[in-house]
Amino acid sequence: MSKSKGQPRLALASDLELLSSSIGAGLAMHQATDYLARHGSDEFVGSWKKLNQRLEAGLALHLALHDLKVSAKDRWVDQFCELVITCDVYRTSMLSSELVRLAGQVRQVGEAETDLSRRIASARSVALLALAAPWILLAMLLGKSENREIFLKPEGLGIIALGLLGSAMAFYLSRRIAHVPAVQRVFE
Repeated sequence: MSKSKGQPRLALASDLELLSSSIGAGLAMHQATDYLARHGSDEFVGSWKKLNQRLEAGLALHLALHDLKVSAKDRWVDQFCELVITCDVYRTSMLSSELVRLAGQVRQVGEAETDLSRRIASARSVALLALAAPWILLAMLLGKSENREIFLKPEGLGIIALGLLGSAMAFYLSRRIAHVPAVQRVFE
């Protein structure tokens, strides 16, 4: 099974908490992002390195954060960037505490997404078993010659075809129901 959606969220939450601690300790943004690039999560290390390189090259904070939003393509990174820009514009010292608050929200969503993906995977496994059961039973029934004669008549083949169509439709509908749509990015 692939990684759930929630795991990158949890990694981002940890990174935001680390950044908050760095800023709370008095590091400038370029120093904090340098520390984050070296000690942050594997999922976002490339993004933090790029942000740090742009800041150290002298690029304005809002432009470096815009580049981060474009490369990360994540609504939570978008919110992080907008929060940093807002705190920078209004010269507020609340960035550290706001990052902790945002990290808490990201962590909650990450945990919910992880739980949801586990539940969906469990339901998908049960659905696949339920979908396979009639075909296993049919294979067992076809093992006897008297049943084989019945199922190989036109009426029996029609029933098998209807069963196959019903199974295909059930599979399609269960995949559609289990698909969780992506939440739109607000701050692109």
